[in-house]
Parts: sequence; C-alpha cells; structure tokens
Amino acid sequence: MRIAFASCRYFPFGGLEKDMLRTALCARDRGHDCTIFTSSWEGERPEGINVRVLPLSGFSNHIRTKHFAEESLRIIRQEKFDVFAAFNRIPGCDFYFCADDCQKLTMGEKHSSFTLNLLPRYRTFLKLEKALFAPDSPSFFWNITEQQKEQYIRVYGSRADHFILLPPGMNPDCRRPANAEEIRLKIRKELGIPENTLLFLTVGSNPFLKGFDRVIRSCAALPDELKSRIMLCFAGSGKADKYSAMAEKTGLGTITRFLGPRKDIPELLFASDALFLPSRHDATGTVLVEGISAGVPVLCSSDCGFSPYVQQAGGFVIPSPWKDETMTEKLEILIRNAAELRSKAIRHSAAVDFTRRADAAVDSMEQLFMF
Repeated sequence: MRIAFASCRYFPFGGLEKDMLRTALCARDRGHDCTIFTSSWEGERPEGINVRVLPLSGFSNHIRTKHFAEESLRIIRQEKFDVFAAFNRIPGCDFYFCADDCQKLTMGEKHSSFTLNLLPRYRTFLKLEKALFAPDSPSFFWNITEQQKEQYIRVYGSRADHFILLPPGMNPDCRRPANAEEIRLKIRKELGIPENTLLFLTVGSNPFLKGFDRVIRSCAALPDELKSRIMLCFAGSGKADKYSAMAEKTGLGTITRFLGPRKDIPELLFASDALFLPSRHDATGTVLVEGISAGVPVLCSSDCGFSPYVQQAGGFVIPSPWKDETMTEKLEILIRNAAELRSKAIRHSAAVDFTRRADAAVDSMEQLFMF
C-alpha cells in the first residue's frame, strides 16, 4: 500500500514524532511505500521513506496548523494514497493517533467558555477536534489509554467501534540488555558520578509540564544526609535556565545537572537509580514504560496516563492533588532502599514487552484497508 503519514513538524526528541517515525519504519519494513508530510524536519531523514516538507502560510501557530491540515489532506487525496495516518488533528484522515486527551476538556479546565469561544487560537483547535471526532467522521482512532476513548465518546459522541487501543510503545533500545551494567558504569564515568551516588533522572521537553520544579522542591526538602547521597539529572530540549536558578536557590546546585536534549536516553536510564516524571498532565508518559523496561525504579504523578504500569511494576504514583511532601516521603524510601528496589525493577523488566505499538498500528491499517 501507499501510506501517507502527517505531522505538522518533526523533531527527533518528541514522543509523538517518535511514534510516527516508528510506525512509518514498521510499515516500510513490511514492504509498504511510505511518505511523511510535515512543515519542518529536524535531524536525519529515514532511509526508504519519502519526506515531503510543505511550506506553510500564516504568522500564528493555529493558522499554520489549520493550513497544514488542509494542504496535506488535499495533496494526499489528489495523489490517491491508500491510507492516510495523521499525527495531528486532521479531519478526513483514515487514522488519527490520539497523543493527547480531549482538548475541549483539558482547555475547559484552564479557560472559561467565553475565552474559548472568543480567541481564534482556541476556536481553531476545537473546530478541528470536533470535525475529526464527530459521530459521522470516517476516521479511525488509535487511542493509547481507555480514558481517551471515554472522553471523546462522551464529549463528541464518537463511534466506539472506530477506536483501536494500541499497546504502550517505546524505543526498543530501552529494553534492558545483557551488558546493562557495563553501560551503566560507562555513562556514570562520563558524567563523573561515583558508583555510591544515586542518580535520579527526569526526562522531558517541557520542563514545567513534566514537573521539573516538583522534583527540585521535593529533593530540597530531604534531610541533608540523604541529599548528600544523590545526583539529579534533567534531560530534555526545553529551556532550563529557570530550573537551574531554582536548584541553586534551594541549595541543590552542586548535585543538579541539566543535560539538554540527548540521543542516549536508553543509556542514561541504564545508568540511573530512579526515573521521575511528576507531570502536571501527561496523556501517557512514554518514558515511564521505557524506564520500567530498562529496569529502573519509577516515580510519577497520577496525572500520567501510563501510571497504572508504574503501579504494576511496584513503583511510586503520587496521587492528585499533588503534594511535594508526598514525593519527598517516597524519595526517602527510594534512597534508603535503593539496592532492593533496583533489583526488584530489574526482575520486573524481564517480564514486560512495550515494543509492539507500531506493529499493532500497521496491523490495523492492513486489516482495514489492504485488499
């Protein structure tokens, strides 16, 4: 089949973008002819996949998003692709990957209905979502949590039989390898972290959304004896100046490092003694299942869609409403029982497989559109 994929912009550190590329690569490996439509592409281009960059007009983000949706759909229909998989809200696509929860609900929690109806930005995004999830929409929806399906059906009356639940997806390189301990020592040596120091990792490209400040405040409240045993590392492409200043102000400057965007997240996970993701809102939190697969104890907020997997792995889930004090209590347990919890996490990693999302997505395309 000729399969078109669309994402308004591609950069190599975004979770949505990684899901799109993994799905396209899986389809390519099965012999399908794959094309990715985008308005910008950062990083290396994949072999065997055509990348087409569409110039966008408009000065605002919502106008460019609307233009990309219209232009990509026009070209894909004109060139008669067999399947169109959209990774942004594009009404008329064959498949839509639900990376986020229902915007009408999440926006409604932050803004009044007057604001949502008044501002063109919100009106545009909500109009695209309403058209995509309408009861008569022809699109199928790859949802990644049951909560998403419930939300869209409740808000828009979407067809329940058009939702296809995908398993958790992740970078397969995060599965714990036989030489994980060797990698651990190598990375810790490169970072200058002694073996008797506990490395706590947080990963995310939106520091505020991912709760970098929550990590810093909770760690700052630890007793000095416990703080002296840890090193905090933050990896991601978001601006970290504010959080670096916060670490200095709270006395954590000497034990905090901001690593910026990294391509070696699997190796960082193998080198870590715990992974934190205290997000304010996260439809999934893919790095959580990556951490579980890597054999790392995990702590997250209950606002992460994948928090049930953390509970199943014996990790720590901080309930809503968030309290820094609760995280500090769990940190004390992590530090005092580090060896035991790490051994437990390593054992659990051997029993899970979170690498079939792309295969499941391509399975559904072949089942519904391949004749």
